[in-house]
Amino acid sequence: MDNRKIPVRSLLLIGSLYLTQYMGFSFFLEALVAIMRKNGASLQSISTIYLLGVFWLLKFLWAPVIDRFSPVKRWKYKGWLLLFQIAMAGVFISTAMFDVIDDLKLVVAMGMLMGFFSSTQDVVADALVYRLLPISERSIGNAVKTAGTMLGWMLGSGVGLVVYTHVGWVSCLYILAGVMLISFIQILFFKEPEFTVVKQDETGYWKYFVRFWGSERRSYWLVILIIFPMGYTSTHALMTPVLVDSGLRLDVIGLVVNVMGTIVGALSAFPSGYLLKRFGRKSVLMGLSSVHAVVALLLFLPLSVHNSPVLSALCVFMIMGAAGPAATVFYIIMMEYVSDEKPATDFAMQHSIYLFISFFSGSVASAFAGKYGYGAVLISVSVMSLISVITLKGLYHPVVKKELHSAELVPTEQ
Repeated sequence: MDNRKIPVRSLLLIGSLYLTQYMGFSFFLEALVAIMRKNGASLQSISTIYLLGVFWLLKFLWAPVIDRFSPVKRWKYKGWLLLFQIAMAGVFISTAMFDVIDDLKLVVAMGMLMGFFSSTQDVVADALVYRLLPISERSIGNAVKTAGTMLGWMLGSGVGLVVYTHVGWVSCLYILAGVMLISFIQILFFKEPEFTVVKQDETGYWKYFVRFWGSERRSYWLVILIIFPMGYTSTHALMTPVLVDSGLRLDVIGLVVNVMGTIVGALSAFPSGYLLKRFGRKSVLMGLSSVHAVVALLLFLPLSVHNSPVLSALCVFMIMGAAGPAATVFYIIMMEYVSDEKPATDFAMQHSIYLFISFFSGSVASAFAGKYGYGAVLISVSVMSLISVITLKGLYHPVVKKELHSAELVPTEQ
């Protein structure tokens, strides 16, 4: 086993990369929606901004470009990262030139660009993290990744909105662009290792896609990849509407969910490594699914006790505290199905499915809650998490990464 230690500066870079790309994505996806509505934009025009999430779902389609090419020959990933950091900062600066209502179409177009640039940087960052992290450091590395993701979402959707209310549209966007440049400086001084060059498989993309999921073990993993996130992502989607309907003020919800809850989720990612070493992947996944089944039912508490900030905060902390380890463990396992030959493609194929299921589950849970009520949906979500436990017990098999050509990469029992 590779027992190298990853330098602290590399961990800081990992956290910074995910923070900035999710900050840009979440600002346009959430904060901009609130700003547009506050300034009188119609719901029809606002709905178009959600299309930027499509880039994150389809990023696996252009991931092979990252595996094959680099804008700077001597750097495999650094050139791409510098390019996309400049691009995302440029989107913020360019958007500041437009009025959020009078130039609405241009602002939405800027959002589309941010969706593409942030999702593509995510592909590059995933590949770089896979190549940087020795197997012994994947737990801490992916915990930093999860924490960066959550904090980036908090900065873009929560803090970004607060900054806008205090300094206005133009200054807010300039500040966000400045945060992007902090990461740019880190990348600029990052000394990218000389990664071993692996011969590219010439198989066509769709044949490679079918072959990737064609083995028995990977098809089992695909089932888990679909079923496992349904429970906790549905609970997360219902969390804010439940708190609103329980009578909490919006500012309290913003503090409890977007700030305090996010911090709890980020911190909860770090014990994942200990849990994996102590209990193993299968037991941890089954345990997390069981916890998700319980925390879904906790949302009955704020619905039963009207306007209770303390009780609501407890529920949020439990939900977010279970989400951090779940994401981290999933990232670690995804890496086990990645080859040195096509790390960007292999990871993106898995992560795109994970994101699709997350978005889809949250959307369906919200729609069903509106039609059938919270009670029926929360019970269904809890049952789905228990089904996930049964699925994991029967289908999950630990894998050991083989240093083989991706066509020959076959998971084996630990």
